[in-house]
Amino acid sequence: MGMIRVRVLNKQQARNIKGKTDLEKLEKMTDVEVHNAALSDPDAPSLTDYQRTQFKPFMFLKRKLVR
Repeated sequence: MGMIRVRVLNKQQARNIKGKTDLEKLEKMTDVEVHNAALSDPDAPSLTDYQRTQFKPFMFLKRKLVR
């Protein structure tokens, strides 16, 4: 397996990233349509209940890494 490069952004760089989300289209969608679109997205597989419990808040991880 090859090496994976991770690019760390500062706050300003992160704010300047342009997303590809069509916000007008999203605002017109119902909750059910958004849910179905998320389920059909192959890049964002659904998580099990157990997997969801394993997530930690970002700030917790950031503090842990800095120390």
